Amino acid sequence: MKGSVITLVILLAIASCGASLFDYFAPISTSAGEYARNLSNNQNYVFEHHAAIFGGLVSEDNNISMTYNLQEGRTYKLFVFGDEDAVDLDIKIYDEDDTELASDVSVGETAYLDFTPDQDGIYRVEAINYESEANVFLLCGIMAPGNKSNNDGELFSQAFTKMINFGLELDEDEDIDFYVDTITFSGGVIAEEESGCVYDLSFPVEATVYVAAVGSDNATDVDIKMTRQESRGEVDTDWYADDDEEVCADSSIDDTALAQGEVTPDDSYAVKFRNYASEGDAFVVYFIVTED
Repeated sequence: MKGSVITLVILLAIASCGASLFDYFAPISTSAGEYARNLSNNQNYVFEHHAAIFGGLVSEDNNISMTYNLQEGRTYKLFVFGDEDAVDLDIKIYDEDDTELASDVSVGETAYLDFTPDQDGIYRVEAINYESEANVFLLCGIMAPGNKSNNDGELFSQAFTKMINFGLELDEDEDIDFYVDTITFSGGVIAEEESGCVYDLSFPVEATVYVAAVGSDNATDVDIKMTRQESRGEVDTDWYADDDEEVCADSSIDDTALAQGEVTPDDSYAVKFRNYASEGDAFVVYFIVTED
């Protein structure tokens, strides 16, 4: 069981005694990796979006969501996996009018959904912790049909293994916390010299946060940057954009990146994660944590 929580606008996770919260990622990434490898190897599905995977620590009867630009007539595969405390996880998808279009609300520790849009547009994917024994790490993903150019499922597994190891190293004193009911990690397959961006992130209290990024085994240089948005919903997702205030960044030459910055509850933030150098497309994932 994961530790107790305190309420501060949204909940803050408190690290478990004698264990790191990153230990809970291993079974999730293993299960999700096997599923993604099957879709990648046998059905030629790919992680088409730079934020194709997203997740975080979610309390019972709460959810997290991400929006995607989806194309008419293509069948997307969506999935949600949780840690050992999950009892019933669900997934739903909504259109731009916030009308529910499809769902998997069956009782189970995982959720799967095939969705074929009837028109191009922006759709919101919602991952729900309907019932659990404690706060649960959710990992939600979306894969699209494509031409198989590399093993996206294997790249995913490599990146999340590296994320767990890097997180455990960072959490050597077992004092790392995750914010609850907000997206604290995301990523996808990114071409060399390209970047992804997740924005409209918020934090419940003024705090020091660590923002980290890692890549799959073929990535040789990944970078991370957090910026303060001028207003919610307004962001230039380009890595080199200078319209937002930089909070912290790490652009050193390394296959991992780690930056530290100060955040406040009054602002919205964007995280940009970049594959600066790799041998082929690489899976890059970022995560955000704070200290107890």
